Amino acid sequence: MHKVSPIDVGFGGVKYGQQTKSDELMCRSFASLCPTAFHASNDTSPIDVVHTLIDDITYVAGNEAHLALSGLAFGRVQSTNYARTAEYQALVNAALFYIDRPIIDVLVLGLPVSTFPHEKQALFESMKGIHQYSRTDRNDTDGRKLFCDVKNVLVLRQPMGGLYDVYSTEKYANALTNGKTLVLDPGFFTLDWIVANNKKPIEDRCGASNNGGVSAIYKAVANELQRETNEQVDISRVEEAYNGTGIIRVSGEKINLSKYDNLARGVLNQVLNEMESKIKTYSDLENIVVVGGAAELYKRILQPRVPKFDIIVPDHPMFSNVRGFQVAGEIWAANNLS
Repeated sequence: MHKVSPIDVGFGGVKYGQQTKSDELMCRSFASLCPTAFHASNDTSPIDVVHTLIDDITYVAGNEAHLALSGLAFGRVQSTNYARTAEYQALVNAALFYIDRPIIDVLVLGLPVSTFPHEKQALFESMKGIHQYSRTDRNDTDGRKLFCDVKNVLVLRQPMGGLYDVYSTEKYANALTNGKTLVLDPGFFTLDWIVANNKKPIEDRCGASNNGGVSAIYKAVANELQRETNEQVDISRVEEAYNGTGIIRVSGEKINLSKYDNLARGVLNQVLNEMESKIKTYSDLENIVVVGGAAELYKRILQPRVPKFDIIVPDHPMFSNVRGFQVAGEIWAANNLS
C-alpha cells in the first residue's frame, strides 16, 4: 500500500493525518506559530517543537511553539506568497516529524483558491525531495537530525479537501453524486469557496476573500466581550471557544458565543455578498457544504440566505480537508503509481 500523508497548512493552524497500525487516519493539529532562534534550547526539559534551519536561521514549529519565548519573531504569517516562506516550510517539517514516516509516497497539500493557479508548481517543486529538520529530546540535548523523503506531491485547492471528505462519507455520498456543490472553507484570514460539478471545479465560480476569515469575527467578539465585562479578552481565547464548546468563561461567567451571531453576521455580510457575486446563483446548486473549525458558525450566518438548503457540516469539520486530502491522495496513487 502506498504511503499517503495529508497536511493542511493554514494561517491559523496546521492539521495533519497520521495513519495508525490499523490504517485508520488519526487527525491532529498545532498552531501556525513559527518563532525563530539562532540556537536550539539546551534546557534539560526541551519543549515539544521541531527545528528547521533555513538561510542560517532556525525556525521553530510544533505543539509547543508558543512556549519558545526566546524567538526573535513570533506570530502568524499573513502573506499572499505564504507557501513560499521559510515559515511555511518549517510548519510542514514539524507536521512531517509528527507523521513519523521516513519515506512518503504522496504528500498532499492545499493552497487557497486565490493563490492556487500561480503557486501550485512552486509548492510542488519545493516540497518534493528530502526534508531535513532536527528535534531536541529530553535525553538528547544536542538535537537529532531527521529526514523525510517525499517522493511525490499532490497540490489541491484547500476546499477540495472538504469536497472529497463528504464524497467519501456514506451518508452524504449519494446526495453529492449528481449536480453542483458549493463548498465554503473559512480559514483564519481568508474565506475560500469552490463550486464543483461532481469533483470538477467550475473555475469562474470559485474564489476567495482575503478579509473573510474567522479572525475578523474573533476580534469583533473579543472587543464586544471586553465592552460588556470590562475585562481583557484575548482573541486566542475566543478562537479556542469557537473551535470547542462555543462557550467562553470570563471572570467566572459562562458566555455562549452564539449570542454574538448577529455581530458576526454583520462582519461577514460584505464577504458573503462578494462570494455570491462570484458564484452568481444558488438556484442551480444541489448541495452546500461548510468545512473548517468555524464551520458551525458560518453555517448559522449563511443559513438565512439559503433557507431551503440543508447545509452540510461534516463531523469534526476542522479536519475535513485533511481527511479529503487523504482520499484524494489515495486515488492519485492508485492511478499513477505502480
